[in-house]
Amino acid sequence: MRKGRTLKPNRYHPIRKHKRQVKYMSTYRKPIFWATVAAAVVLFFLVSGLFFGTITVAYYSRRLPSPTSLIARDVELSTKIYDRNGELLYDVHGEKNRALVKLDDVPLYLRQATIAIEDQNFYHHRGFDITGYIRSIKFIITGRGLAGGSTLTQQLIKNALLTPERTL
Repeated sequence: MRKGRTLKPNRYHPIRKHKRQVKYMSTYRKPIFWATVAAAVVLFFLVSGLFFGTITVAYYSRRLPSPTSLIARDVELSTKIYDRNGELLYDVHGEKNRALVKLDDVPLYLRQATIAIEDQNFYHHRGFDITGYIRSIKFIITGRGLAGGSTLTQQLIKNALLTPERTL
């Protein structure tokens, strides 16, 4: 090498001026290690919860009644007795008069009144009203008696497909 000329570092021949002392940290003391472990644990619980949740829903839903039975259900109707000319003589069903009526034949005010009395939040929830359940629990705890927290949709399903038994 000639005097006065210095070597310039390039990618083939790096020149190091100082060797730095590198401190090595144990693998278990690195924060990235624990972040990875925590992420793996969370992911494991999410995947296993999703798996067992799906199995649980599938197990309990197999015993539910079919939604098609709501349309094809048998309703106790009054027995109608006609004379030979087709005029109604008697409408028999104990003390009650039961006949099927189309929804279009029910007055609009009666439909609106039913919704207002039975489920005032009918148009604001999707069949499950958490405030109704909270109100019902509050009434039970304070000793004001039993109060229903079910929605109109839940009442329809209960009356049409399930038994009248009261359970949790």
